[in-house]
Amino acid sequence: MALTIYVILCWLLVALLIFEKNLLGKKGQVLLLMFGVFINTHAYLIISDPIKLIHVSTEPTKYIGFVLYRSFVLPLLLTIIVNRFIYYRSVGKILSLLVISIGLFWVIEVVNIKLQLFQYKNWSVFASIFYLTSLLLVELTIMQLVRKRGWT
Repeated sequence: MALTIYVILCWLLVALLIFEKNLLGKKGQVLLLMFGVFINTHAYLIISDPIKLIHVSTEPTKYIGFVLYRSFVLPLLLTIIVNRFIYYRSVGKILSLLVISIGLFWVIEVVNIKLQLFQYKNWSVFASIFYLTSLLLVELTIMQLVRKRGWT
């Protein structure tokens, strides 16, 4: 079930990324996507293996679902959210998008726990939400710097 959900979610997010109004440019999208994949993959690898803050399921379908979540779903979702942040100009819309993003991160974490992709040991949902929100803000900062320099 977890594998099916994340494969469908990957296809949905790729379609959204391809067909939505692109304000980042192709270079900007690729930069954010690769940055998200690199940071997210290594962060989850660090908190699961040497530090053992979370325990990743060893069942093959759940592990593949976790890999899809870690390597595809989150980076695609963060890239789409950053594109939406660039699109909006008013502070109210930006703050509402931030609240919606945090809520979306919360829902995804709850789904991961329900599907038993991983279990928290010395980690919590709040730590995951803080990590994902921080990653989103870092990606927004990088995109602003890249656009200011004219690299996209």
